[in-house]
This record gives sequence, C-alpha cells and structure tokens, in this order.
Amino acid sequence: MNLVWSGAFPIHTYEVDPCFRLAVPALLGFLMEAAGHNADALGFSIPQLAASNLTWMLSRLRVRLREHPGWRASLLVDTWPCGLNRLFALRDFRLCLEGRVIGEAASAWLLIDTIRRRPVRPENAADWSGMIHPERALTVDMDRLPPFPEPPGDGVRETELSVRYCDLDVNLHATSPRYAEWLQESLPTSLLASSVPAELDLDFQNEAGVGERILSRSAPLGGGSFAHSLVRLADGVEVARARTAWLPAVRP
Repeated sequence: MNLVWSGAFPIHTYEVDPCFRLAVPALLGFLMEAAGHNADALGFSIPQLAASNLTWMLSRLRVRLREHPGWRASLLVDTWPCGLNRLFALRDFRLCLEGRVIGEAASAWLLIDTIRRRPVRPENAADWSGMIHPERALTVDMDRLPPFPEPPGDGVRETELSVRYCDLDVNLHATSPRYAEWLQESLPTSLLASSVPAELDLDFQNEAGVGERILSRSAPLGGGSFAHSLVRLADGVEVARARTAWLPAVRP
C-alpha cells in the first residue's frame, strides 16, 4: 500500500494575494485537501469515520516556506501519516515547485468523538499497523506555543471579526484556513504588502462557531516575527495562538 499521497494544485487568481503570490489561507486549503485525499485512500477520512461517530480536528500546524509560488504555477503536495504521539496523529507535508522542494509542514491531529466532543486515542479507534510512513518532512517543536505577551507592549494591533456561516467546515466550526486569514487581519498592511511569510506556527485551541465575534491580536517579537492570539469576545476564551515570521519580498 502506498502511504504517500501526491497531488498537483494549480494556483488560481482567487488564491493569490495582491502581489500575485499564493495566499497563506489558500496554501492551508491545499494542505487540508491533500490530507483528506490521503486519509480517504487509507480508509480513515472524515466521511469514513462518521459511522463510528468520529472525526478529525487539526490541533497544531507548523509550516516552513523558502519560495512563494504565484498565479498559474502548479504546487505539488506530498503528504503521509508519519506517527502517533499520545492523543495526536502526526502528518507531514512536502511542497514542491518545478521539481524542487520549496517548503515543508508538520501537523498534529486529534481524533474526536462527535457525541462527547472529546478526543480519543487513535490506536483505540483503528488498527494503525502498516499505516505509518515514518519519514519526516519537517523536524520541529510541536509543543504548545507560549501565550500572547501580557501585558502587551508597543506595536500590538487588534481587529474584531465575525464568524460567518461560509467560514464553517463539515465539523460545523470555522475551518483552519479562516484562522490563518484572521491572524493576518491584525498585521500592518505595509508588512503584508512588502514581505513574504517564511514560517507559520499555529495552535488550534478551541472551536469558533457561526455568529461569534473574534478578536485578532498581533504583537511584534523582533526580527520579523509576530505573536498572534485569537480570542472569543463573548467569554474571553482563546481559540488559537500562533507565531509568524516574515522576510522582505524579493521584487522581480
């Protein structure tokens, strides 16, 4: 059985940013699509798990990029399940453009009991023998990210957002690319226009449902890095925290 799924993703006009580079939310959409295809081929996609009242939820994501493809390019994504770690099922990704590796990603997923809305150990729900490809595309710290700086210092920016029905996925909460979109909304427009993302570390901590108001906060950490926090305004619960690192864009 081939445990690695490979697929090409043509980059469309609606998937690029104002500088014609692949937008971060669109990239996350590619990763989620690749993960879904691979899981389906191996027999444990969300539709296949539904009969057992189980589903997957992304918990942690780490992305590293060295190049940023643009409109009409075709990004090749390889992905595979690479291990189990306590409650987490681990999955890696390799990103290739015209035959060269331009980035990697590592992710940790929770298998959720949809009735109790609680995680279950993956090995208790399925036989994983022969289902793990131990190669790692990205060796990186997957521990929980540190909290948002408190008290916030100079340069902190805040933006309020609403969760819309069109933001929801099959688990009836905001889909992961929307989180990446919300993080960027509190960054300076000047940064987004003049820089490219080199690193994204994202921890999903709680679900965000339709109609909820979310506060997006960003704080500079120095060296082109930012801390991020997404907080549900109704109860002050943090739904996600993240760190991004940006480099100056190379103009053609």
